[in-house]
Amino acid sequence: APYRPGERSELWQKIKPMRALHCLVLGFEPAPGGDFRSLIVASDVDGELRCVGKVGSGIGEVERRRLRALLAQRPAAAPLVATGMPGPVVEPGICCQVGCLERPP
Repeated sequence: APYRPGERSELWQKIKPMRALHCLVLGFEPAPGGDFRSLIVASDVDGELRCVGKVGSGIGEVERRRLRALLAQRPAAAPLVATGMPGPVVEPGICCQVGCLERPP
């Protein structure tokens, strides 16, 4: 379909590119009942491992049960890198892939 400035068309769709970010789980934000609201994650930023935020959506129930068990087995006294966020921290070893629109700063 031809592009017509100022006109909307069902033939043109905006597609936002998703990026895959490989992350290391540093800790989690707890929720009632032994569950977690979100995971606190780190990723490589300019050659340095840095906390890039929290992620909690898109985790299915089966994955959530597995993650709860892994998190319970890996308590740590301090995070591998500073998180600046409250919540229990875990020993390194749990990795995940996060879909995002922009790479965190």
